[in-house]
Amino acid sequence: MEPRKASIADRIHSCLESFNTLTRTLKVHIKEHGEDLSLLAVEDQIGRFRLWAGNIGALQEGRSSLDYRLRDAQFVAENVLRLLDSLQKSVIGGIHFI
Repeated sequence: MEPRKASIADRIHSCLESFNTLTRTLKVHIKEHGEDLSLLAVEDQIGRFRLWAGNIGALQEGRSSLDYRLRDAQFVAENVLRLLDSLQKSVIGGIHFI
């Protein structure tokens, strides 16, 4: 049996988890070092990311899902997955930077 490939929805959930970890880390950092605009910037980007995911149906299931709609456009689906991987690596990098 072939292992299940990660879906776009799976990757988006992973990115959101990383964003949430980043915001929690920044909140601790702010308590230690005072006010910081980076938390507002991160929260703004999370909102934009959620809006993007919602607008394209990336978290939908079944035939309305982005995974389903891109099933015959493997090149596009792979590029979306690569971009999501890159985003997650950047967010994790931000967590480690703090």
